[in-house]
Amino acid sequence: MARVRQTSLSAYLQIAQSGKLGEQILKIYRLLSSAPDGFTRNELSRTLKIPINAVCGRCNELIKQGIAYEKDKRIDQFSKKENYILYVENGR
Repeated sequence: MARVRQTSLSAYLQIAQSGKLGEQILKIYRLLSSAPDGFTRNELSRTLKIPINAVCGRCNELIKQGIAYEKDKRIDQFSKKENYILYVENGR
């Protein structure tokens, strides 16, 4: 399991507070950080009402920054297909 470094999380939050971070990625981060069981990309898209292509791009950004990570798969509640689950570690 990948872990978010405290420095990465702090840097991310500073960017978010500066207003330089897009609203979509901020919504995704907030939802993921409140969900210990994580979300699939499709679940994020439907829950936040953000197009799936935008969700995928923003999630990839979070993964590249070391803020989010994929771990395991589960059945998506909407598509009923197996998908990767995205998580963030809250302050660890």
